[in-house]
Amino acid sequence: MVHPPVAAVFTTDEEIGMIGAKALDFSLLKGSRMINLDTEHPDNVIVSCAGGSDFEMIMPVAREQKKGTRVRITLSGLTGGHSGAEIDKGRVNADILVGRVLNEAEKVCEFSLISVCGGDKGNAIPRRCEAEVVVDDAKAFVDGLTAALNVIKKEISDREKDFSYSLEIMEQGTFDVVTDSCRHNLVHTLLTVPNGIMDMSATMANLVETSLNLGILETAEEHIRMLFALRSNKTTALRFLEERLRAMAVFAGCSVCISGQYPPWEFRDNSYMQRLYKEIYSDMFGETPNVTAIHAGLECGVFDSNIENFDCISIGPEMSGIHTTEEKLSISSTEKVYTLVKELLKKSI
Repeated sequence: MVHPPVAAVFTTDEEIGMIGAKALDFSLLKGSRMINLDTEHPDNVIVSCAGGSDFEMIMPVAREQKKGTRVRITLSGLTGGHSGAEIDKGRVNADILVGRVLNEAEKVCEFSLISVCGGDKGNAIPRRCEAEVVVDDAKAFVDGLTAALNVIKKEISDREKDFSYSLEIMEQGTFDVVTDSCRHNLVHTLLTVPNGIMDMSATMANLVETSLNLGILETAEEHIRMLFALRSNKTTALRFLEERLRAMAVFAGCSVCISGQYPPWEFRDNSYMQRLYKEIYSDMFGETPNVTAIHAGLECGVFDSNIENFDCISIGPEMSGIHTTEEKLSISSTEKVYTLVKELLKKSI
């Protein structure tokens, strides 16, 4: 095989925070050009990806005792999905929706909040959320909120055909509830916090540039936790989104913790690797490859932030069922990518 000097880098734990790439000693690498093999179709060449961070808001709550009937509100059947690749599909976020439902509940009759719980991953759009409340007149509460939920269900039916809800009247008793002022604070925060697409790319068609997703909403004894997954293909936009949420947290009386930060891989307009790949692909297959960017993370962003004049493309064979027990790899497309990589190395000399 004809090739220039090559450094082959194999990383671990990409799926859970790019831990291997972040731990790499970049002084060991002498080159500035890279072929990343983490793309899932041989006809696509990725030239940019999003960076991101986990933004946690902790809302302190006070509690008191309340007599009444416990009612469980369950929102379910939403489509959900990946908060990067599918944030542009218009899917309803169950954690955001429960804020609207609790706001409607306040119009029906007085109630107290015991707990709210939705989502289990920051990078997944929540499909389900539950809230438990205490009311004096359970029947009046259920009847009034059912009417409001039917209106919401009709409104979102075009996007969420399988959405369903249930209102269960439980036992009577004395319950440990969040104070009214803390409940109002939570509802107002859920009504006003940004969620979903913030900006679309001005240079790449149909590419989400900046977004966020409320992935976890959960109640503890002394606080309510909200975890957002933030993404942007531009570093400055990502930092600004963090500042926006931080300002909102101040108004809501929340503490903030930012973790899991990883840098974006920004588009390079004068890329030698892009130009070479398009020429080789066109010569080999008689057509132009699909040059695209993704609103999800690749390790290319970590390399880009550590290597001066970094120039990279991301390609790869056809795969499906990624990160599941149903993961599959196409042998024929692997052969295609192998041929492309050999030619790229040969012509990179």
